[in-house]
Amino acid sequence: MMCRVVSVGMRDSNLDYISRQKKLSCFTDCTKDIYSNICQLFDKHWDKRPLRLLGVSVSDLERTEFQQLSIFKDSSYENNEKLDKVIDSIRKRYGDTAIIRGVFANSELSPLLGGYPEDEYPAMSSLL
Repeated sequence: MMCRVVSVGMRDSNLDYISRQKKLSCFTDCTKDIYSNICQLFDKHWDKRPLRLLGVSVSDLERTEFQQLSIFKDSSYENNEKLDKVIDSIRKRYGDTAIIRGVFANSELSPLLGGYPEDEYPAMSSLL
């Protein structure tokens, strides 16, 4: 699936909630592209108050094998896309935890549950 809209929701310690979204110039399934757009959206709208909730989502999904070419994508997009495909194939063959982000390497936290221990949220599971 490819997405065209990224969204960020933030709730502060006063329980005030804001939600913002950004429509991308073209559909993408590139992890780095989605992450950088989420970070830009968060940085633009976070007022530096402590947060008690941060929600991130994607929408306007499309299942396709083809992609609209864009002159605005940076040159590393194709490399990142290839990297995502290799990581997906390794996880499919050797399991979801065969490759994880370095921040979880020496941690007791599960990388597939958003950093929460599995016994704390037993109903949560990864769809990866």
